[in-house]
Amino acid sequence: MESVIERYLDEVCSYIKFKEVHEEVKEELRCHIQEFVEELVDRGIEEEEAVKKVIKSMGSSDLVGERLNKVHKDKIDWISLIIISFLSILGVVSIYFISLSHVTRDEPVVHAMSYMRVNIFYSCLGIILLGIFYIWDIRKLKKYSFLIFFGVIVLFGCVMVNRNTMNGRLVLSLGSNISISLYPLVFLFILSSCGILDIVDWEKRRNLWYGFLITIVPVVILMICKSTSLTFVYLTIILTLIFRSNIRTIDKIIILLGSLIPVFVFLGSSEYFINSMLKQIDYMNNIDDYGFIRYRIHYLLKDVKMFGNGFHIQGLPLPVMESSFIMVYIIISLGWVGFGFVVSMIGVLFFRIINKIGLYNNRYLKNISLAFFLLLFIQALLHILGSLNLIPTTFHGLMPFVSYGRTNILLSFTAFGFILSSYRRRNLKLESRENKLGVFKNKLPYLEVKLRWRNK
Repeated sequence: MESVIERYLDEVCSYIKFKEVHEEVKEELRCHIQEFVEELVDRGIEEEEAVKKVIKSMGSSDLVGERLNKVHKDKIDWISLIIISFLSILGVVSIYFISLSHVTRDEPVVHAMSYMRVNIFYSCLGIILLGIFYIWDIRKLKKYSFLIFFGVIVLFGCVMVNRNTMNGRLVLSLGSNISISLYPLVFLFILSSCGILDIVDWEKRRNLWYGFLITIVPVVILMICKSTSLTFVYLTIILTLIFRSNIRTIDKIIILLGSLIPVFVFLGSSEYFINSMLKQIDYMNNIDDYGFIRYRIHYLLKDVKMFGNGFHIQGLPLPVMESSFIMVYIIISLGWVGFGFVVSMIGVLFFRIINKIGLYNNRYLKNISLAFFLLLFIQALLHILGSLNLIPTTFHGLMPFVSYGRTNILLSFTAFGFILSSYRRRNLKLESRENKLGVFKNKLPYLEVKLRWRNK
């Protein structure tokens, strides 16, 4: 009789195009069939006859298969992809016109266009990465979470030993001509922490130290590297994940307090940080010092017209405007109306992501989606607030998908690829063999078969 059941399951799965779900579908349906067969056998029906009755009551293989195919059918979020494309194109155009501000008699326009070409190339490469991670099952990364986490610690150790800098910031040097920022390392910290949170058995009190491991260690490392913005981003993400996890409430509070201790120690002992923050807050009286950037932004925004001043600008009013202050340029160029439209598009993108996080059956995939949603959201929020001169420039980062920067572009698309990949597999359970009827009993009511027969 096993052959009859397996043949039926194979026929059902032949109608399901998403092959990754086949094994789980077979297991769940097999459990249904075996459960009802046992019930009929207990009522005195022969096993062979019971199997036929159950399969008949389940419905034809084509009907069940087509219904399951609809449930697991790939639904690409075209609206979000269109918004990302819009932001990328906006970034390319903005970078091109900003680069024209560098042009002099000794610097041809061709040189200025190199900025645009680089941005286009890495945007295309980012789209390829998005597609790869969308197709690839990212659940396979979970088992390597600890390896990735400790590997990143080693890389940070290399950063702190070598002390190589670029534009005044520590970078990871991979050779004489290759250096990358700390952002990719924080990206990997976030990825590995999502897996650690799901792997560890938090019911055991002795495992509490894992909570300190994924909070305190990265925070201390980032503060030693004097990366205030990344420290804030990472701490916000990891604490959000912890408070949404199944860790006991008292343990969550202990982890929170433990993670804040090194932050307060750093703030209390760093006279340079406190001095720079105070001067940035009182920027109108410190225009020749730390308040210069905020002072310039203040007067640039003061002259912005409702519909903007056009893309072309004379000179370069802010340093690294193509990256750290690209939204300031967009405000100047498109005006408050254009800026409002861009921000509304960004809001729609993030709303569409957060609105789907509650639909996940897999806790690891939910952690991935939430973590990388927060990564993109916090970066965008800090950049927009900084562009509006509402926060000190210390916390001002790059705008995802828009700002110039190879790492920023690639990791923005990779993060969104993780989110799409997670959503695609939202109905799958990594530990499906431990959950007998979980997914289909809750999500597919039409498979709740009511057997009807007459004992004649």
